Amino acid sequence: MAKTKAELKAALMAELEQEIDRLLEWESQTPIVTLTDIETRVLAQRLRLSERIATELTQARADRLETAFQTQATRGARPRDKGKKLGQ
Repeated sequence: MAKTKAELKAALMAELEQEIDRLLEWESQTPIVTLTDIETRVLAQRLRLSERIATELTQARADRLETAFQTQATRGARPRDKGKKLGQ
């Protein structure tokens, strides 16, 4: 079943909040932090979050398309014309 926009947003926001909490906890527990350390951590977390968002959006799109195709099939809709075939 496809997630609603609000459910998807809530899940992604919760994950983002957890990542921020981890980053802040790491920063407070580490005695010496350089700008390079901070940049490395932030970029790594950004990559993980970007991949997660892309995965969720791709899955949401696939779920919506799957639902749309099922709706046409249950209606008894005729297949669309896909053009002339070569060689006939």
